[in-house]
Amino acid sequence: MKRAVFRPVAKEEVDEAFGWYEARERGLGRRFLRALDKTISAIETFPKMFQYVTSDFRQALIKNFPYSVLYIEEEERIVILAVFHLSRDPVIREERF
Repeated sequence: MKRAVFRPVAKEEVDEAFGWYEARERGLGRRFLRALDKTISAIETFPKMFQYVTSDFRQALIKNFPYSVLYIEEEERIVILAVFHLSRDPVIREERF
């Protein structure tokens, strides 16, 4: 099984989402992190299961939260490119890569 590693910008997005949810309701940020962890585990276990968004990267939706995990599969690892809010303009997402 390949391990997932986060690009710094993806880690920043996780931290930002956690803070936003936790500020709204205590414990909601932790629920977000648990849902993210489950998504990452699924990606690590079955990286080819999720659809391609472009010819370069795939997307896995985070259950119960309006976010997706964008990633690429490399030979030795999975690189998490972004944890992207679904209401954001996809052009912004594609410009980053």
